[in-house]
Amino acid sequence: MSISKLNIRAKTSEIDFAANSDFESDQNINNHSDHNKNDVDWEAIREQAARYERKKLLRRFDYTLLPTLAAIFFVFSLDRSNLSQVLTDNFLEDIGINQNVSNAAVSILWGAICIGDIPSNMLLSRVGARHWIPVQVILWGLVSTFQAFITNKNQFLATRFLLGLCESGFIPNSMALLASYTTREEYGKRVVLYFYGSGVAGMFGPLMASGILQLRGRGGWAGWRYLWVIEGSLTILFGVLSYFLLPKSLEDSKTVLFGQLLNDDELRSFKAQLKLKDLSIAVDSRSIRFSDVKKVLKDWRIYPHFFMALTGLPAYQPTNTYGSLILKQLGFNKIDSNLLAIPWSAGGLITSLTLVTISDKFNDRSLPMLVGSLWQLILAIVIKEKSATLKGWKFYALYTIYQVSPSWHNINAAWIAENQSSYETRSIVLALYFTAANAAAIPGGQVFRANDKPYYKKGWIAILVLFVFLNAAIISQRIQYILTNKRKAKKFSQLTEEEKESYIIEKLDPASTKSLDFKHHL
Repeated sequence: MSISKLNIRAKTSEIDFAANSDFESDQNINNHSDHNKNDVDWEAIREQAARYERKKLLRRFDYTLLPTLAAIFFVFSLDRSNLSQVLTDNFLEDIGINQNVSNAAVSILWGAICIGDIPSNMLLSRVGARHWIPVQVILWGLVSTFQAFITNKNQFLATRFLLGLCESGFIPNSMALLASYTTREEYGKRVVLYFYGSGVAGMFGPLMASGILQLRGRGGWAGWRYLWVIEGSLTILFGVLSYFLLPKSLEDSKTVLFGQLLNDDELRSFKAQLKLKDLSIAVDSRSIRFSDVKKVLKDWRIYPHFFMALTGLPAYQPTNTYGSLILKQLGFNKIDSNLLAIPWSAGGLITSLTLVTISDKFNDRSLPMLVGSLWQLILAIVIKEKSATLKGWKFYALYTIYQVSPSWHNINAAWIAENQSSYETRSIVLALYFTAANAAAIPGGQVFRANDKPYYKKGWIAILVLFVFLNAAIISQRIQYILTNKRKAKKFSQLTEEEKESYIIEKLDPASTKSLDFKHHL
């Protein structure tokens, strides 16, 4: 028997969960509709799905929504990370603070982001992307711009809090939008393309800063003031433009600039295709409710993914924030300290793309994650032991090998999303995951302390311990998913063919990952 994407093999008693891209070849789902408590007319859905080629419809979103979100992520990353360039322009001395206050500001920003992640996600589901995201971008662009006028510690801390609050929810909202028009199999690649926005910002941010910071002294202003005004204004511009480029939602895909991405008939076909590719996808979307959040929180399997973020990201965050400052403390000048950070982002983008490509090719998330996390652990040990004996370019070479390590973070986001059984749970889990990721930066901002510079021996010890926990969590989660899949397959194999059919048709809970027919991605 074959039921949509679930192909039960009687000889091996296994379930093939691979997506079937040929919608017309799906077997007799509608033959069982009289047993289905939802009374779904699968034949009608299959006929509707076959009316349009999926790739052609998918490109409508890939060429509009995806690049728009990636472009906003570019300015988002500039505004969030340009403190690392600001620090090389005597910012601490100019407003009379030390590195520990800067650490506190970093923690405050990430703490503020955590406050609004879930509310922002719920707001997006109610008012739509076109009405919420542009407002959000303009707000944080204004805050970023007005950082140029701070003169003391209190103003600095206050603006970092406001910046984090205004930015909160953007990443999980973007991920939820990508999830709304893709299946589990299509989602991962688009997450990678989305993260390109951050990677490109990592390359262009230091390059822009190296030029802008040379304006120091013009008009009596420090270079860091010009940096915040220029990059903040760029964000505001992107926020205004995004209103003309973003649709409200999949259901209402009209954009100001491109018009309707899908007409009514194309939308019905597109949703039918989603339904056939993933049985859990609802025919009609709805707003996310607090009851949905409560239900998701009861699934204990999401928490190891959160633990990975809470252990791995605090170890990664300080090396990004203080990388250029470390180079300056070791003797490089202001301009070189910023320009030398460009290879880190470029190299990291290349290694991350390579790792994700391998991950997609072999349909495996955990093993590629281990490659990235072990890379960071090994290099952290070497830097901790050798940093005091290496000077100048030798230290830079070692630090560069560490900084170009492939990102496991975006793979983890795809991994946890792929292991959800519905769009609603996927959206909620992503919001929760990025809340955990943002919370991780709160202690991460305290790893490199002023009394530990310039080699930060104690900081590197903390980093390598955190990476040990990260690697253990990845391995444990992989083993847990393997054992769970084996247990489900064993139980399913013990059913008769009639019981298997009855279970899938009558017992399937679209919002549950506990069903025997739901296989966890590794």
